[in-house]
Amino acid sequence: NRSVKGQYIPLGESPEQGPAANNGVATWLIDSERRTAKGMQPVLLNESIRDITFSPDGAQIGYFYTPADGEKSLVRAEGIDGTSWMRLAIKVPADNPNLTWLNNDRSILLTDDTTGQDRLFDSVSQEITNIMPDRIRGSLVLGSPDGGKVAYLANSAAGPTVTIWNLVDNNIQAVFTQATTSFVWKNDTTLIVATADNNLWYWDFVNSKTKPMQFTSAFGALQPQKLLYSRLNQTLF
Repeated sequence: NRSVKGQYIPLGESPEQGPAANNGVATWLIDSERRTAKGMQPVLLNESIRDITFSPDGAQIGYFYTPADGEKSLVRAEGIDGTSWMRLAIKVPADNPNLTWLNNDRSILLTDDTTGQDRLFDSVSQEITNIMPDRIRGSLVLGSPDGGKVAYLANSAAGPTVTIWNLVDNNIQAVFTQATTSFVWKNDTTLIVATADNNLWYWDFVNSKTKPMQFTSAFGALQPQKLLYSRLNQTLF
């Protein structure tokens, strides 16, 4: 719709950009404050974007920028309309990046199931470090509520097991002992884990304690595939 006047607002183009990559991918925002008789207008965030993530407070956007000249950069847009953006890191070796802005507000996690290497960008030190080298590609990755840890699945003798990576010392902090199908954070020190035998456990990895989670099902045995937890209502879905 670039050729249709008034159908989009080309924001986010203040720094010098490379030529747009002709890969059929465009990234847009829908701005509820910008309305015409036809409804809300789309806002062009930038060209050549591979993946995008919002900061925990929703005030900033992080994205992976890959124009046709081969540049691979991690970019932060200060405003959600994309009008003020800057490159945080350049020459980032990632082919299929998936970005997650962690809850500590300073770290952006970049997982890549193509290159086989996951990375963490620290906005304070401006460094990118390799993390979670044993993560099973394509598996679940979740940052902790405080943003200081990441839970992921790693291979072990027992099968895929949930593992805690501590971002402070950049190393493995704890490993669950049973084969895992899914997991979710309950709080900063405890996860709810679904095991391969279709049981649910509370796992306090700081104190190395596990406790079975009691549940009653009107439909017989449960086979948990994905877990969601509301810390506000203390409810598991």
